[in-house]
Amino acid sequence: MTFAERGRPHWLPLALLLAAALASRFLLFGHPRSAVIDEVYFAEYLSSYLTGDFYFDIHPPLARLLIAGFAASFGCKPVPFGTPWNLEYPDQDYLVLRFLPGLVGSLLPLLGYGLFLRLFRRRRLAFFGAGLLLLDNALLVQSRFLFFDVFLLAAGFASLLCYLYHRERGGWGWLLTSAVLAGAAVSVKWVALPFVLLPVALDYLGFMLGERRLRSVLKTAVAMLAGGVSLYLLVFAVHLHLLPHSGPGNAYVSPAFQQTLEDSPYAGRDDIQPLSFFGRLVELHQAMYAANQRMGGHPYSSRWYQWPLNEKPLAYWRQGEVDIALKGNSLLWWAGSASVALLGLILALKPALWRDPVASLALLGYLANWLPFALIDRVMFIHHYLPALIFSVIALGWLVARVPWLARHAPWLLLPFALGFVAQAPQSYGLAPW
Repeated sequence: MTFAERGRPHWLPLALLLAAALASRFLLFGHPRSAVIDEVYFAEYLSSYLTGDFYFDIHPPLARLLIAGFAASFGCKPVPFGTPWNLEYPDQDYLVLRFLPGLVGSLLPLLGYGLFLRLFRRRRLAFFGAGLLLLDNALLVQSRFLFFDVFLLAAGFASLLCYLYHRERGGWGWLLTSAVLAGAAVSVKWVALPFVLLPVALDYLGFMLGERRLRSVLKTAVAMLAGGVSLYLLVFAVHLHLLPHSGPGNAYVSPAFQQTLEDSPYAGRDDIQPLSFFGRLVELHQAMYAANQRMGGHPYSSRWYQWPLNEKPLAYWRQGEVDIALKGNSLLWWAGSASVALLGLILALKPALWRDPVASLALLGYLANWLPFALIDRVMFIHHYLPALIFSVIALGWLVARVPWLARHAPWLLLPFALGFVAQAPQSYGLAPW
């Protein structure tokens, strides 16, 4: 029986998920009062939109733009460049900066519910999948501080959900919405590029299986690239428009770029030809790529093959004997990884199952968001695994759905994962040693 068949209204599981998500993400909100790992640097960057001073960062600016706009509406004061990284916040502005990530992180389980409902068509399985997202400690920690991964996850998986609606209903509306949301995810971090390419890959797989026409594949490819690129360019146009003044980012760009900045040493000089918007965009991306490649070692960096087993957590904060660490719910991560491995084996032994849209999406989505990191030499961290983690949850849901008894009792399967969440919670909230 579904929730509705037992007399429960359709909104009840959503209300329960939202209440639990808000409670977990905002429990002890504001603790610690001191900055957590890179929070000060991110606060400095987004503060530049309040002052107009040009700055430089290795990631695209969408999430910082959103939080800066939210902070400006509350009259928050800019955080000056050069602020000590282990700052104890002098006022309550840091609560405003942490609020929007907390809110977006709280909505992820609801987005997961919608995605699982679209994939499995059963509310019990949708509640199960959303509950797993609620009970992961890494997603919890990323939602509680001034970090940006939750924006990438929300935009990326909302894009995937819109694509699934497009597969059902056709037309351009859902497809273009998917493309814009995928572009928004890439506008947070470049590692979200698989969300642009995955719909094209899924349509091409359908073409190879005789289920999609080549015309449909080309339509998806054009829409995803055009919509994604358009949103990405718009984000950078807003970014550069809001930073008209010379600032700490000058050191990363050429004199011709600086010639476009007010108060720079090169402003107004006739012997230097300013570059166009696209010229500045190309130069900025070259600098961003080079800075990414220069990122050296870090004591808590990890490699791509360590992530599926939840190895090498990332230390975020320590005070005395109390820590906050970015570490996932080990039972969930292990179960998800085992599910992906088993799903891959099943598809290898039974190629006909590639026609199963959930199985193919889970495996392709996981591989696209995990294997490319094997080719990257720069320093990486366990939070790079979070998109792949959610695809591993989809793989786990697919396996549960294949066993009727498990599918009927799917919500009860959340209990062991809840115990794993509680066991890890003291390190997630900064209440116990790591």
